[in-house]
Amino acid sequence: MTKAEAWLEQSWELALDKTLALAARLGDAFPHVAEGGRYDNREEAWWTAGFYPGLLWLANRARPDSVAAGIAQRCEGRLEKILYNSEAVDHDLGFIWLLSGVAAHRLNGDSESRRRGLLAANLLAARFNVNGRFIRAWNFPSKDMDTRGVAIIDSMMNLPLLYWASEESGDPRFAALAVQHADTVAREFVRSDGSIAHVIEFDPEIGKKVAEHGGQGFAPGSAWARGTAWALYGFTLSYGYTRDSRYLKV
Repeated sequence: MTKAEAWLEQSWELALDKTLALAARLGDAFPHVAEGGRYDNREEAWWTAGFYPGLLWLANRARPDSVAAGIAQRCEGRLEKILYNSEAVDHDLGFIWLLSGVAAHRLNGDSESRRRGLLAANLLAARFNVNGRFIRAWNFPSKDMDTRGVAIIDSMMNLPLLYWASEESGDPRFAALAVQHADTVAREFVRSDGSIAHVIEFDPEIGKKVAEHGGQGFAPGSAWARGTAWALYGFTLSYGYTRDSRYLKV
């Protein structure tokens, strides 16, 4: 083992120790940020709610005798209730369920996790606007935009839930919607200089692009670093599922 490999192995083991120690303290919570040295506990519908159980499944894969699997399963049980409230979920169903239920099914063949994952995929597919061929991002009203017609670049990271659902169920509809959304994002979000728009507003009735909003960028037209990462990773994931070289070119 080289010095670099030994460093990586040591770092990985340290990360596992830290994750499992945190799990013992937090239990089936949904930590998002730490304030005053303590993690918060967000609601089940919060967009990062799948990140913590995802970390636990990674830890469990490395150390199957750990308590991580049980805690991750309890988190998934808490997450299930949002699947029965269509107004509580948004386009981040992929972020939440790929890392929780879908991960559990892939690792353990859990049939209940498969059921929940496919239900989440159906809810995500139901957000597809056929007029503009995009997945609606948010539910909340806004004085600055008509959120019925809003899509955001983060959505590219949620598409694998639809690709997985097609593979798992044998139903091509899910992947077809993911491809149509990815094509809309490639056309409307990616600028000629390679920078990325965060928020695009479409007319929800006819599907025409209305405006570009700054979102978490400084202003309309600015480049948002995390959004660029979502695009790089998201289009690569779409290529991985479709093998369509268009997404690599993007």
